[in-house]
Amino acid sequence: MSRNANKQTVPRKLPHVITYEGDGLRHCLFDLLKSNRNVMFLASGQATHNFPTPGNLLAQIAWEVGNKYPPRLFGLGEFLQDLVPTSINLIAQGYHPLVIMNTTDLARNYAGLSAACAANLPITCVLIAGKENGQTWQPAAVNELSVLLTLPSLNIGEPSDTIELRQMLKTALSHEEGPTVIRYIPFEFGKAIVKPNLGPIPGLGKGHMLRQGKEVALVALGDSVQVGLHIVEELEKQGHDAALLEARWARPLDEPLLNAVAHHFRRLITLERGELNGGFGTAILEHFERRNEQEIVVHRVGLGSRESDDVLALCSEVIRFIDVYNEKQGFQLPVVLKRKFSS
Repeated sequence: MSRNANKQTVPRKLPHVITYEGDGLRHCLFDLLKSNRNVMFLASGQATHNFPTPGNLLAQIAWEVGNKYPPRLFGLGEFLQDLVPTSINLIAQGYHPLVIMNTTDLARNYAGLSAACAANLPITCVLIAGKENGQTWQPAAVNELSVLLTLPSLNIGEPSDTIELRQMLKTALSHEEGPTVIRYIPFEFGKAIVKPNLGPIPGLGKGHMLRQGKEVALVALGDSVQVGLHIVEELEKQGHDAALLEARWARPLDEPLLNAVAHHFRRLITLERGELNGGFGTAILEHFERRNEQEIVVHRVGLGSRESDDVLALCSEVIRFIDVYNEKQGFQLPVVLKRKFSS
């Protein structure tokens, strides 16, 4: 799609064209390498053994690092079999390993990443999610988030724009207990979502409220935040008032904030980019199951490719969820009001 055609896209459908030359990850990584001499770049065979074509962001980054900072590039082989011993040696010398991989690497190196968790290594991994097809991001056959969530001690974050990507990289590099993976869905450099911030700048495992509401709360992760903002705006036009919480981290969850929002609304809608099975919404469900919160209802919504985002259809799904919930509740008052009137 040409740039002019992209400008003519209906506002309810989000832009999905990616220009890798101006990719957010590429710029953030090179700024990081310039400012922090203790960062060592570890690349997989998918990055070092492939030619850096315009549609291969992973190979492009490895090629540029190798040309600009050759002493700081380590090739780990096709299966990342040297991840743990190389990381241990670098950490012992005062360096912080920064691993860049894609979905194929994750599928091949699950055992290596599991070993890094078992060894509690303070390494940072940036996982370029999905499959690259020219300049258009598409979901991969493997749901990266569901695979990562099977590793109990792994910290998992997903940024929504360039600003949060920088913050997450800084947070991950300062974290000294266990590995952190940042799931990155490519977006353009300088992309900053215009969003209100109803809380302080969060750190590891901290989310924040973007919008207050009355009927239902949307809990969005990473790339789905912009979709969530479009949904609440459209809902407002249709006479509904929804809150929006940006989770930022799939693990650890911001449990105090999440519990407070859930107890206020008692109904949540999770938004995530990818398959639902074993994903972010499932992690939310499991959290409330562990707490035996039977009154809280969670409805999960999985988003596909960016070009398939239909905000009107998603709004209709949210409204149906609200209507069904209200119908089931009937005229029952919330538990808090019952206690108030009974006293």
